[in-house]
Amino acid sequence: MAFVAGGLNSYITTADNSNKSNNGASNTVQNSGQQQQQQQQQLHTVEDMRLLHHYTADTYSTLDTAVAQRPLWQKTVVELGFRHPFLLHGILAIAALHLAVTTIDPGVGRQHLVRSSSAHINVALGQFRKLLDDTYENNVNRDNCTALFVFSCIVVVYNFAVAQTEEQPTPDDDPDPLAALLNCIRLVRGVNSVLQPHWLTLMTSEVAPLLLNGCRRGVSGKEPEIMRLRDLIITSVTSTSRGDDTADDDGSQACCLEAVEQLNSVFLETKDCPSGTGAESRSKLALLFTWPVTLSERFVELVSERHPVTLVILAHFAVLLRHVGDCWWLAGWCERIIDAVEAAVGWEYQEWLLWPKQHGRGHGMDTDAHENGN
Repeated sequence: MAFVAGGLNSYITTADNSNKSNNGASNTVQNSGQQQQQQQQQLHTVEDMRLLHHYTADTYSTLDTAVAQRPLWQKTVVELGFRHPFLLHGILAIAALHLAVTTIDPGVGRQHLVRSSSAHINVALGQFRKLLDDTYENNVNRDNCTALFVFSCIVVVYNFAVAQTEEQPTPDDDPDPLAALLNCIRLVRGVNSVLQPHWLTLMTSEVAPLLLNGCRRGVSGKEPEIMRLRDLIITSVTSTSRGDDTADDDGSQACCLEAVEQLNSVFLETKDCPSGTGAESRSKLALLFTWPVTLSERFVELVSERHPVTLVILAHFAVLLRHVGDCWWLAGWCERIIDAVEAAVGWEYQEWLLWPKQHGRGHGMDTDAHENGN
């Protein structure tokens, strides 16, 4: 996956901050050393070894739709984790979730795995946040930028995967899928902005194939149902963004049109994406998550304000979540997002959701229907 600006801190503020100390520099150094020692000791429990074994045996193969990249997830990423504890905690967290979802025992064992996953991700996010703290400009360097990139991929997976371990919620307590998706978008954008100065290092590192996976090749053409959204934007965004008919001086219409252009590009790239085990196989997941990179900050703001047109665009993006491949951590997300959008927008937007509802709940996207605009 390829990642990016703004909003990262809003996602990781729930990380454990208990390791902060106000007792002076000497105490801080001493406490930090003690915590690192304790964290290293925790990584050598039998349970953690079980989780690491599950990751290297099974979980790694579920993180990428490009079969050719799986050895990288199985070996290279684990070796990076041995050098960077926050990444190893992330590996164990996602392995615990995967085991919880696939375990035969739905009782206490499963809940224990969920708690274990939460504990590991909180430790990882705490260390991750320190590295990305704006007050420590030199924290990100050639040595850790590769681990930061891989961890950002794992956190996106975690954000989707955690919903798979929840009991069937009632309508009143169902977690907000739109908020969760917005968190993912912000995370993707935020991490990429930090890593941009180190892009050359990443492109010459052992994780370069993951970045190349997400490089678009400029497929030309149009997805009629995506480009049709331009009509909705032109007729609706100017008046609804400000509540009147003023000109688009806040950039709302322009950012929505650009979002649709980029979404059209992603749809075309994923349809043209070769699969298999050869060197030319590419990851549809990597291409999918290039879309948040291209979004403007204004568009993200409109999503956070639940602007109906941007939500309709998200519903079209959600269709890709269903058709990128068989991913346990994405199961049900397309439907959840489309249902949430349907409930959030007014009746006048319902006709624009017919195509996402049809193809998001169907078995595949009909190329002929696309070309005919049906």
